[in-house]
Amino acid sequence: MRVVTLILVAALLYPWASTPADEPQSAIDFVGRTEAAVTMTVRSQVTGYLTHLAVRDGDSVTRGTLLMEIDRRPYELELEAAEARVKVAEARLDVSKLRLANVERLLKEKAIRTEELAIQKAETTEAEAMLTVAETEAEQAELTLSWTRLTAPVNGHVSFLQVAEGDLVVAGETYAMTIIDNELRVSFDVPVATLLRLHRPTPIRPEQLDIAVRSDPEEGFVHPAKLDTIAPEADFSTGTVRFSGSLPNPRRILVPGMKVTVRLIPPPE
Repeated sequence: MRVVTLILVAALLYPWASTPADEPQSAIDFVGRTEAAVTMTVRSQVTGYLTHLAVRDGDSVTRGTLLMEIDRRPYELELEAAEARVKVAEARLDVSKLRLANVERLLKEKAIRTEELAIQKAETTEAEAMLTVAETEAEQAELTLSWTRLTAPVNGHVSFLQVAEGDLVVAGETYAMTIIDNELRVSFDVPVATLLRLHRPTPIRPEQLDIAVRSDPEEGFVHPAKLDTIAPEADFSTGTVRFSGSLPNPRRILVPGMKVTVRLIPPPE
């Protein structure tokens, strides 16, 4: 009975001792979790009624794919008005420049006082500034109009779709959907005692450790991953350190939130 108890204790304290016979004896298995490398919440930058919804929950999208369109008409009118103000400002500047040229001619003929030239130069400078303001407003109106078309910021798939055509979308407030990146990450917790063993005889770096992933009911660790992060501090309550790395997922077999088994293989001693 004591022998069985000692074997069970050893298996708990040293999980690498229970690896299959056909695997390297240094391999250590941990329970891990998959996570999306990038999760982006889509919100509109303008307010208006949703006129076209181009995607559904679960759809795959690439960067730049149209997601939805908001009523463009109010913003097209704003752009037309801004462009008209640019033309008015240009005309006023042309008139001011003609007056300045005329004042300079009259001053040479000593038909007017010097102060009048200074006044006209100031008016021309003001006209130039007003044109700059009008052009800036037109650029802003054009940019705002472009915001009525929402496109995918990354390659991924649509999740948690929250809007439908005809809904009123409020700028910065209405949560439309989430785009989850196709690339995944995997994280798992390593006991501090195991980490200390890995640090002998010299501190270990993430790139020195190989990891692979399998999910139930897969046989074998068929998903190679790349460890890139070892947390700089331990979790006091669990006595573990978080390890994480990138997990290529080209065929989208894995999804975020899955429970997986991660095999960690230390470098040869």
